[in-house]
Amino acid sequence: MDWRESAGLGALMNTRGLVELVVLNIGYDIGVLTPKIFTMLVIMAIVTTMMTGPLLRLFGVVGAGPATTDRR
Repeated sequence: MDWRESAGLGALMNTRGLVELVVLNIGYDIGVLTPKIFTMLVIMAIVTTMMTGPLLRLFGVVGAGPATTDRR
């Protein structure tokens, strides 16, 4: 893989938001996480998940605009 594909794969591996939120809720419910830590981790999960699209465009893995079709 070249560096763009590797960086794109790394960005996609970071999109674990839904699973992370489930695990955080379980940890909060059983008392392992304080409300402050829980809030910080939820915000981190949301922000890193939202960064995936812009990072993929930055690395050139996906196009910046909508897909175009070849009309001949």
